[in-house]
Amino acid sequence: MKKVALMLILSLAFINAGAREYFEKGDALYREKRDIGGLSFGHTGIYGYWNTNKDPSNREAHWEFESSVDIGAPRPNGGIWLFTFKYFFERTEFWSVRTMSGLDWEIRKKIIETARYFRFRYTEYNWNWGYKNPLADTATFRCDGLVEYCYEIALGHDWEPGNNGGIIINDTWIVPAPPWQHTLYPWRQMEALELRETAELDLIYTVYPEEGYTITGNFVFEAYASDGNLGSGTARVDFFVDNDSVGTDLHKSNIGDWYIYEWDSRTVANGEHTLRVKGYDQAGNTNEAQVTFFVDNSVPRIITTIPDKGTPNINVDTPINIAFSKEMDPATVNGGIVLFYPPLHGGFTTDWNGDGKTVTLSLTSPEQDLEYCTNYAITITDGVKDKDGTQLDGDANGEPGGNYAFDFTTRLPNFTLDPTAAAVSIKEGSGANFSISIKNDEQRSVSIDLEDDVANPGGWTTSSASGSFTLDPNQTVPLSYHVFN
Repeated sequence: MKKVALMLILSLAFINAGAREYFEKGDALYREKRDIGGLSFGHTGIYGYWNTNKDPSNREAHWEFESSVDIGAPRPNGGIWLFTFKYFFERTEFWSVRTMSGLDWEIRKKIIETARYFRFRYTEYNWNWGYKNPLADTATFRCDGLVEYCYEIALGHDWEPGNNGGIIINDTWIVPAPPWQHTLYPWRQMEALELRETAELDLIYTVYPEEGYTITGNFVFEAYASDGNLGSGTARVDFFVDNDSVGTDLHKSNIGDWYIYEWDSRTVANGEHTLRVKGYDQAGNTNEAQVTFFVDNSVPRIITTIPDKGTPNINVDTPINIAFSKEMDPATVNGGIVLFYPPLHGGFTTDWNGDGKTVTLSLTSPEQDLEYCTNYAITITDGVKDKDGTQLDGDANGEPGGNYAFDFTTRLPNFTLDPTAAAVSIKEGSGANFSISIKNDEQRSVSIDLEDDVANPGGWTTSSASGSFTLDPNQTVPLSYHVFN
């Protein structure tokens, strides 16, 4: 008996020497626990999650589920607990973190959901045949029984003792004959899993700004983080400018997502700067990326326009919005400086927001401007100036001067045709008359050109009410056609 105990202790010491504290959600945790005859069959729990508001290097920032005999209300007979990893780690000698290859995020999530379900249901600890008994009026689990059951459920395996999948196949409490050997206990379960030696967020990269990009004023940093299909899912991205923390986007995703932070570039000097993004998964593992960009708030630039460059299907009553990087001189934004092609029938008025950086152009002839189905090219010339008299840097070369251009296309007007199609049989030498109507569904008059484009095989003649029409709002016009065979 002493020889067996010595061999077991030596084996565990070897395991501990290679242990590393890396996690993914649903991993199994193992530590020493003295049991029968002083032997350590071990103790186990399930890694749950990282508290995303705490430093992941702090063991108190991580939480695990375990079934144990820790006594306390409302579980006088033990049960399933939620403890910090620090509590688990420091109670006895820590052995290792273990995992199973091929566990995707859905399986890992199911492991945690199963443990959490029984955490909030009244359960008790049971050493013997109740080591894995979820169907009892009071569900009972031993520590390894809870881990085994959660893996079996998440993997879609049978779970009943003696006829189950999971980590230890066909586990039972004890073989009912000498040598009375356990078929499931924590140390054996740990040996059946793979040692977790490392873990990190799968990837992160910056999307905006791009390398070498020049920004002005308020700017939205964008980064994409992913933990891959086999990870714990993303949780957080921290943004650093020149290694100074500027902000955090904190939200969870099963696999990956976009993370953003709006930053005021006027908080740093003009010139070259570095953006570093540090992403975290839901187990506190990290990865980083960085990009070099430039800040130039010395000359006014155009940040955005609405509509944006090349936007199709714009409503004809859409106001034009232009956002500048600096406070502008309102008198320099007028019809002689902001040019439309084709030209407007009327003109526009300007409405500036409170900080003097964004202007809305409201068209003065809404019955004519904008026209339907028209591509408009707008040029904002460098006659536009900021409040200090500095010309617009429209060509974004960092120097005053240079025009800025963008374009958009308005949508087609809405009409109703009745009927939209008709079919009739016409004998040779005979003709037929057709009537249709066209209705203007817009709230402004619309001019249309109607062309006779009837399919005309040999021997047929057609006549129609083709020509130009102006339809008032909601006006319906009947049209007649004659077809002769």
